[in-house]
Amino acid sequence: MAHKKIKCFFVLIVIYIFSFVMVNVYAEYTTVSDANFREIQFPIGENYYLDNGEKISTDMPAILTDEGVTLIPLRQVCKLYNMEEFLSWDEIANSATVTLKSGTTLLRAATFIANKSGVVINGITIETNGFPVIISINGKGVLYVPIRAFGTAFGFPIYWDENTRSAIFNKGLKYVNDEVN
Repeated sequence: MAHKKIKCFFVLIVIYIFSFVMVNVYAEYTTVSDANFREIQFPIGENYYLDNGEKISTDMPAILTDEGVTLIPLRQVCKLYNMEEFLSWDEIANSATVTLKSGTTLLRAATFIANKSGVVINGITIETNGFPVIISINGKGVLYVPIRAFGTAFGFPIYWDENTRSAIFNKGLKYVNDEVN
């Protein structure tokens, strides 16, 4: 009986670890160089982002809360990573979900619920600092999410640059000749 319990526990651990390994897997036509290894810089309060050094104008700047949490506009970030078509809004739950698939196989579903901490990844709530909020910009509600919640959901390492007051995905990672440098 104890052997069956240990075996069951081991299987659950493997499934749990596998769910985190899948973080870096994207839809079949999104390439590694386009997604994982692009350095995106979000200067706090500025009307632009830097995508591998290229300035992209926006009317939705990154925000730093009083608690020190960097918030980024979810739809804008999904656009930057070519994931906008995978984004859906649930009016009743006041939440947004990014669902990545390969064919009919679910790779990753990350749900961000307004005014609730954490992110739900493939049905499991992962606690993060801060919580998503809806902010009115130009008369439209924009869901801002903590940058760490988005990074956790999709496997992007986060770096804070105090000199530029910027949060950065994938700081210093470059994709060259099929290798990460």
